[in-house]
This record gives sequence, structure tokens and C-alpha cells, in this order.
Amino acid sequence: MPNLVKPINLTDDDKATLESILHQSTVEARTYIRAKILMLKSECMSNESIADKLDICVTAVRPMSLSLAETDRAGSFPERAELLRRL
Repeated sequence: MPNLVKPINLTDDDKATLESILHQSTVEARTYIRAKILMLKSECMSNESIADKLDICVTAVRPMSLSLAETDRAGSFPERAELLRRL
């Protein structure tokens, strides 16, 4: 059975927030990885591909993907903004 990839939808504001995190010189490694996971997931990459690319365990990728997917389904922009702030 093929591994179906569910992309997450990021708004332009979401992407701008993540890009600013990725370009900070003093960002914590954990925050950088979380932001990168979300950016790669929005590009339709599978959890396994993201884990390989970032050299992390696939179990580290899933929670981030699920968190934003939950707020994406709910369509609650305040919740999405809060999730991005908590990175």
C-alpha cells in the first residue's frame, strides 16, 4: 500500500513566520528543526523523507505534523498562530 502524503496548508503569514525563524542566527536547535519540519511538510514531503533529510527519528516528525494538521482542519487561525509561536 503506498504511503499517502497529506500536505499541510500554510498561509503566507505562516510561511513568513517559519522563514524568519529559520533565518535567525540565535534560534534554538529544537525550534529550528520544528520550523523546518513544518516547511518540508507543506512541500508534500513524507514523514520518512523529512526524517531522512533532517537526520532525525521519524517519531520526532509526526507530532509536529499532527499538531498543525489539527489546527488546519479546525480552521482556527488564532490556534495556528499560537502553535507557531510555541515552536
